[in-house]
Amino acid sequence: MPGTCGAIGSLTKLLVEPGASVHVFDANSEPYAFVYESMQTRRVTAGGRVIWGTRAEPSSRRVKTSYVPVGRLHLQPGPLALDNWLPRILGGSKVGNNIDPAETLPSFGMLVHRDNGVFRYDDCVVGQAIFRGQSGPSEGGEAEVIDMVLLIYAKTEVGPDDASPPTWPGTAPALQEGGQHDPYVFGQGVLTLDGNSRPFDEFALSIDNRIAPRMRNSLTPTCFLPLGRTVRLQVKNPFLTTTHTNAFNSWSTGFAGSLAFTAGPYSLTATFPHLRNSYETPTVPGKTEIPLAMSFDCLATQATGYEIRFVNDSTT
Repeated sequence: MPGTCGAIGSLTKLLVEPGASVHVFDANSEPYAFVYESMQTRRVTAGGRVIWGTRAEPSSRRVKTSYVPVGRLHLQPGPLALDNWLPRILGGSKVGNNIDPAETLPSFGMLVHRDNGVFRYDDCVVGQAIFRGQSGPSEGGEAEVIDMVLLIYAKTEVGPDDASPPTWPGTAPALQEGGQHDPYVFGQGVLTLDGNSRPFDEFALSIDNRIAPRMRNSLTPTCFLPLGRTVRLQVKNPFLTTTHTNAFNSWSTGFAGSLAFTAGPYSLTATFPHLRNSYETPTVPGKTEIPLAMSFDCLATQATGYEIRFVNDSTT
């Protein structure tokens, strides 16, 4: 923006390039509309602990210290965008419509045009993904749209004042529209517990890859270690005899379940071979409806070898 006006978030643009660096952003890159992003570095200096014989802190001996480019990206993805992001979240490639977890995570690059400057993030991985939504009506209807919030780690950040600053491609891809790009909404969802469909008012599904950045003789990360994978499903249900039985039985022995969204020919299903609930007794908040919360650990079984599978049908 000209003059003294600052950069404006509504003018920000975002591209993603699959694979490891060197990333070349062009007309074939993936464009995304998004709700917010917080990718950044916090670059500090150290060296102030030494004693100089004075309470003043001298400017000499200050040195740069290591930093990790990290932040969140909030998307409301449609079926085709999920084809790109679900393998980055779980690690496995799409086979048919199935995406299973894998032991490694694929890399990708991000290019963010923040109106007054372009920033590039190289060799990114998804550390955590949260899918969430709730029943309406809500002001503006936004709470009903299914959100996907990603925690992303990168090996390097290159901004407009770093050496060799990035530029926005002269021919950038346009944002795509249509049914394959429309987000799912809460009213399209079905929660299945122990073979039975159950009513629910909100959910949060989290997948944590437990990323540990490692600096090997570098000020920035040289590798990201996925130390494990934790999958949790939290749902808020009405207190019924059937939902209470599910809540109590899944604390004792567990069962299979799924969470599915369908919009015409498109569908997204998360299947869980084994759910174990942390049981909480329902209590009375007042004269309103009594809620029943369930907080499931999603666990692998010998038969499946995975704790979650996504089935993403993105074709017409």
